[in-house]
Amino acid sequence: MLVVERPDPWHAHVSPTAEVDRLRGWVLSTALPMLVTGSTSASPLLPEAMSLDDDGRTLRDRIRDPRRDPAYTRLRLLHERRLAEASSAPWSFPEVVNEEFTD
Repeated sequence: MLVVERPDPWHAHVSPTAEVDRLRGWVLSTALPMLVTGSTSASPLLPEAMSLDDDGRTLRDRIRDPRRDPAYTRLRLLHERRLAEASSAPWSFPEVVNEEFTD
């Protein structure tokens, strides 16, 4: 299992996909509008993500309604399955190397 440890004062272990999603949201809603317009009250002109697959809709329709779940939602089932596999597997430990390395 991979987690990101936040520094103090928000000390917590969180999922990297959730952290990246929060950062992406902040960039989309705050940083880009501030850089482009000088204000955070501007709404983004393009969606957060858009599928490039040909789903029968026009480009304009895909921009208006991107229909894409965030990464943590798309990866949730995979993470749950891997966690279940890891939890049911016997414990294993990597070999300890007790040698000096010389470069």
